[in-house]
Amino acid sequence: MGRVLPSGRVTFAFTDVEGSTRLIRRVPELYVAALARHHEIVREIVTRRDGVEVNTDGDSFFLAFADASAAVVACAEIQRALQIEPWDTTCVLRVRIGLHTGLAAPQGDDYVALAVHQASRVAAVAHGGQVVLTPDVLEATTLPHALGTRSLGKYRVRDFDQPLELLQLVAADLPDTFPALRVLPADHHNLYPPEGTFLGRDTELDELVGAVGPGRLVTVVGPGGVGKTRLVVELGLRTYARWADGVWFVNLASIDESSAVLPTIMAAVGVGVGSAADPLDALVDHLATRQALLLFDNAEHLREAVARIAHALVRRAPSSGIVVTSRERLGSPGETLVRIGSLLTGGDTATSPAVQLFCERARRAEPAWTPSGHDLEVIAELCGQLDGLPLAIEMAAARSGALRPIDIMTTLVAHPDRLSSKDPTADERHRSLELLLEWSESRLSDDERRALLGLGVFAGSFGYETARAALSGDVADDDVPDLLWSLVDKSLIATEPAAEATRYRLLHTVRSFVRGRTTAEAKRTTAQRLAGYLDQRVGPDQPLDQLWFGHMADELDTVRGLVFSLTESDPAMAQRLAWSVATFFDMQNRPRVAIVELAGHPELLAAPTPEGVGLLTRLGDLHLRVGELDAAEAMVASATALQQRVGGCPWDDVCVERTQGELLVRRLDFRGAVQLAETTLARTPSRWGQRRLANLLGIACIEAGDVADATRWFARELELSQELNFAAVLPSVHSNLAEGLLRIGDVRGAAREQLACLALSMQYGQSMMVAFSAMVAARLSALADDWSAAGQLQLAGERLLGEAGEELYSSDRMVADELLAGCRAQLGEQAFESLQRAPLPLDATIKLSEDVLSSVAASIT
Repeated sequence: MGRVLPSGRVTFAFTDVEGSTRLIRRVPELYVAALARHHEIVREIVTRRDGVEVNTDGDSFFLAFADASAAVVACAEIQRALQIEPWDTTCVLRVRIGLHTGLAAPQGDDYVALAVHQASRVAAVAHGGQVVLTPDVLEATTLPHALGTRSLGKYRVRDFDQPLELLQLVAADLPDTFPALRVLPADHHNLYPPEGTFLGRDTELDELVGAVGPGRLVTVVGPGGVGKTRLVVELGLRTYARWADGVWFVNLASIDESSAVLPTIMAAVGVGVGSAADPLDALVDHLATRQALLLFDNAEHLREAVARIAHALVRRAPSSGIVVTSRERLGSPGETLVRIGSLLTGGDTATSPAVQLFCERARRAEPAWTPSGHDLEVIAELCGQLDGLPLAIEMAAARSGALRPIDIMTTLVAHPDRLSSKDPTADERHRSLELLLEWSESRLSDDERRALLGLGVFAGSFGYETARAALSGDVADDDVPDLLWSLVDKSLIATEPAAEATRYRLLHTVRSFVRGRTTAEAKRTTAQRLAGYLDQRVGPDQPLDQLWFGHMADELDTVRGLVFSLTESDPAMAQRLAWSVATFFDMQNRPRVAIVELAGHPELLAAPTPEGVGLLTRLGDLHLRVGELDAAEAMVASATALQQRVGGCPWDDVCVERTQGELLVRRLDFRGAVQLAETTLARTPSRWGQRRLANLLGIACIEAGDVADATRWFARELELSQELNFAAVLPSVHSNLAEGLLRIGDVRGAAREQLACLALSMQYGQSMMVAFSAMVAARLSALADDWSAAGQLQLAGERLLGEAGEELYSSDRMVADELLAGCRAQLGEQAFESLQRAPLPLDATIKLSEDVLSSVAASIT
């Protein structure tokens, strides 16, 4: 293609046209012409600034720059050019741009690198006209005088291991004010600022603010659709600065079983392992010395579990406060109630909160919508018919693009059979919401209705691909995008802010309505179809890499819901998905939460299937992670007995022996672990099983001091990992093998393995593995009496490890200290201190490490 893709420390930029789907639908011919002009503008600027267009997908560009400064300037120029372009007023293109700098090496005409995915995630959280960048970009660039940055705070962005500070590019001639980023904040709260103005609830908000405080439990009570969630979110957004340890929203609408309440709270609050054996104790310990406000939303179907947890927190963590939303009181001691009713529709029609809400939502549906004086009177009457319920009002207003207020009102009045619920015990106000849902459903096309009913399978948010999988067979795959947007337009599903451009969710009330209209057989069929799709992405057969983790982060609520719904009808699939949920929490360093998650499924743990063997050993591994050896031993015993009855786990045929071996290592019986692994290997397990046993043997031999044997087993693990394409572990396996080879004196072999580690580290953006590569290169430089290179590389490697928060093991620390002492002695105090004052930058560290390792690997002994 005649392109030279940059390598090393690369700055990636992603651009995306905001609202392109709506523009295509509304003004297709204008949009095609505008998009062509957009492409011309972007390509001219990128070429002039020495960037490379890696690829283009529709209205999105993927760009790469060797020079971070050029990348930043190019993005500013793109926004300026698009801003002054004379677009047609009905088709103005606004582009979001995200930038990130990271390690990468091209693979043919493309990149396979973590930094690419990270840059894409940054772009997805931005808004049209905005340029968002990471600190890594800023560190690699010198901004021209006309450009600056402003911190937007820290956020939890997918594909980044830790909370990430995001920055906005600012300039005098660029737009400066944008809505909140479409991603979870990491500091002080996890609340999404909702769309629209907060209307008509000032009195209730004042009452709630006065009732909430440390050591207090407040329950906001009202019918479905009355605006309880909106009220407590506003409370959190206005008061989070008063709580030193933040405000944390816990969505209980997405779970159906009381056993999942505690893990959900722990995950939302960020509770670590701790020393408590009881997970409730772990939550209490976490909050005992903290000042935090917890918001438990939609608790009515889980009242008993929520009341128990809330009572324990109020009594034992008195510095924190709790607010619960529910259709009825919890009945917990000391509970304060704040009742919320309908929006008022009396008085001045124009200033009525209910009428204002209708008008605001109508304009969001159709920006050109303008009510007449008569319309306002009809709207006021309509809002009265809907009992002032905000959700019902918003749903009715969403039809304003197709129907006048009088048409909406006439339709409702003309069907008196829909004015009451079939449930005589239903709350009077809730009947109007049932009316709106029934009316909305009646106006759907057959495909829209089938899609809406099928989407009831989702417990949490979902994307286009998962929606298509759930609806496959019910509607045509190609129709799914338009159906989703149509249901959004009708306020039956909502878009959800996230680090993805298109995520959707059903409101709790709509979800309950939909599930009530779906037959048990249809629910089961859809659940099994969706479970099969998700199993191919996050099941135990899939490699546990960054892609797996990202999928699980997106689909966690839905996967957990499927575990419960399939426990009886398809326990084997439920066990596979439960394994994935537990592994996800374990990868987040929350093994205690994972233990609680699995312990909440006693029927599943007892189900006599081969998959159950894998689930029991997974629970055993988790107990080992938190030092509970006796509990782990009990799980191994149960798994062994089950395996004798039903056969081995289908995805891991050595899971029982691998966990038994790890248990022996933890009990310091290294020889016993080696013997068990060797005996298991003798029966010739699968290649996957052989890989796991080779890893166990390497660990056991290292602990026993048998470096030669450990090196042999790590070499075998590497061979099997490559054969199985288990890419996520390859850098660390190469590095472990390099260390073993270096310790037994095979410097060429060590250099060769560490060079492979370095190349893969570049591909996957693993700076920690770059650090180890630098330190191995430092030791090889010392062996060649190049003490200057040795000192530079060792200091650079240790700096990278420090930035990652990692510390060397004691034996490695001794080796490093000896090397630095040798550098000081050989170079002299002044020269050594000069190296310390001017550490190698990352690019130079990679280049020097690569040169040293390549030279040694190619040497003739």
